[in-house]
Amino acid sequence: MKGLWQSRHDLAHMVDCCLQDDSVEWDHFYGVSANERRWLDDLDHARETIGYEPRDDGEEWDAPPE
Repeated sequence: MKGLWQSRHDLAHMVDCCLQDDSVEWDHFYGVSANERRWLDDLDHARETIGYEPRDDGEEWDAPPE
């Protein structure tokens, strides 16, 4: 499931990107982090449309952050 993981930081970044962009009235984006095992590889749309740049990787986490 680490391929579908999205960190809290990346989720907050994605929400912020959506709130800051006034040009998009409606769209959908894959909400995943920059996971090594990511199989949803279509982050280009979110990058190009709202500037979403995920930074975290699920491989770095074995448990929720404290």
